[in-house]
Amino acid sequence: MIQVPVAFCSTYREGGIWKIIVEHCPYCGQSHEHGGGAAARDVPLLGRRVAHCQTTGVTGEYELEEA
Repeated sequence: MIQVPVAFCSTYREGGIWKIIVEHCPYCGQSHEHGGGAAARDVPLLGRRVAHCQTTGVTGEYELEEA
């Protein structure tokens, strides 16, 4: 299995879904937002995600971990 960096995140519910915020991307250092599933779930769906590094052109994946 390929090792990917950890991206620490915070989560909150909004409009019926979980929102996941990565404050400091391990690739570009910027903030990224991800969906985390339906808010009816007790916890958001974390796990491996593609980094949304649009300004730098860097692409990669990270593992979401709640801070």
